[in-house]
Amino acid sequence: MLIYVIIGVFITTIALVAFRRLHPRPYPGIPYNAASANRIAGDIPNLIPVVRETNEFSHSIFTVTTQELGSPIAQFLFPGIRKPLIILEDPREVEDILVRRNKEFDKAPMVIDVLSPMFPKGSISQYTTPELRLQKRVWADVMNAEFLRKAVAPNIHKATLELLTLWRLKATTVYKNQPFNVLDDLKNAALDVIWVAVVGDEPGITRYEIEKIKRQLKGDQRGIEDQKLPRGIFIKAEVIYVTEAIARNSNTPVPKWAQKLETYTSRYRRFKSIITAEISTAMKNAVDRFQRIQTRGFDTSDADTCMMDLVLRRRIIEAKRAGRLPSDPVKDQNLLDEMFVMLVAVSESMSHL
Repeated sequence: MLIYVIIGVFITTIALVAFRRLHPRPYPGIPYNAASANRIAGDIPNLIPVVRETNEFSHSIFTVTTQELGSPIAQFLFPGIRKPLIILEDPREVEDILVRRNKEFDKAPMVIDVLSPMFPKGSISQYTTPELRLQKRVWADVMNAEFLRKAVAPNIHKATLELLTLWRLKATTVYKNQPFNVLDDLKNAALDVIWVAVVGDEPGITRYEIEKIKRQLKGDQRGIEDQKLPRGIFIKAEVIYVTEAIARNSNTPVPKWAQKLETYTSRYRRFKSIITAEISTAMKNAVDRFQRIQTRGFDTSDADTCMMDLVLRRRIIEAKRAGRLPSDPVKDQNLLDEMFVMLVAVSESMSHL
């Protein structure tokens, strides 16, 4: 009988300890909701109804933490299997961290949770490591002012002229100088600019809309039906999908698993297949451009017409310095995922228009 009592006490103790370990464990000295600390679910029950009401995740977290507690800094409590999330709602401190102290902070786990299932090898989906620093170094110059002026600015100028042509055509012939909505035109132009700047190939959406209106004015209905859809139409559909998928899954209580399940859907497989094919084609074109200018040497930047050219050139230079053959870019998952991340950036740029 004594043995059974001892076993019962032991099992009860283990269960109590495990139960206690499931409760949130707040960091000392940072405000938090005391009621949430006394339940296993933490702040999640407070968050869910706010997310459902607003359909927005980030603002909802501020609502149930800093705004509820009246403090510029607070903790969002998860079950004990996960550390609390520190919420900072002080513009000056946020600016200081981002501008002057960014090396002191790594990426937030929530960002990793949301993006890593979709883009596991993208730089935005990884914590800082020596391998990641090497990966980012290859992309270091794509935001260099000189490169943007030489390779990106001309494409912006060209897309702007096409957009003005489209608006002039709409204003004088379709809408007869009446107001019309230009939001979709701006989004199409933004995709035209960013895609050609990244991979060097033109989506051609704005040009397609111009030709479509011209054929309508001529009454050429057969010509409209026969007009081949530009690749930009298909790229835009995939960009919209991935943006909506990330936003939708981010608003769930467990974004990481929602995103993971998304990657098993046929829609995600279609997205990855289409975009991989488009990016692979762009990579092959970039490699072909390099092969045509071998006599000029790979150290020259004159041949960089887009970000892809610059990145591939740097990869080739580093491989030659290391005395090895450069890897096949089409099979490099790091490079492919980095391009996928660029698509997310395109999506965010378009969503704010």
